[in-house]
Amino acid sequence: MPINLSLGRLHEKLKGIKQVINIYPKQKGQGNRKERKIRTLTKMDEIQEKLFEVLKTKTQAKKHHLQDEKYKEKIKRPIRSC
Repeated sequence: MPINLSLGRLHEKLKGIKQVINIYPKQKGQGNRKERKIRTLTKMDEIQEKLFEVLKTKTQAKKHHLQDEKYKEKIKRPIRSC
């Protein structure tokens, strides 16, 4: 289902999507563990959720494509003997 938005409205909707990172200090007795970081997104309306899913899917597909290309490059490289 296509999303029909003007460029200005699209920008407004995307600008409203924010990521919040809550940082919790490590508790006593946790040794060398670092503080906990929990990432959350602000509440989104229906259009923002659709836009987020579309862009997330495209980003993941591009990321996987790049990883596949790196893997292919590794395969093409000759193995050095010691």
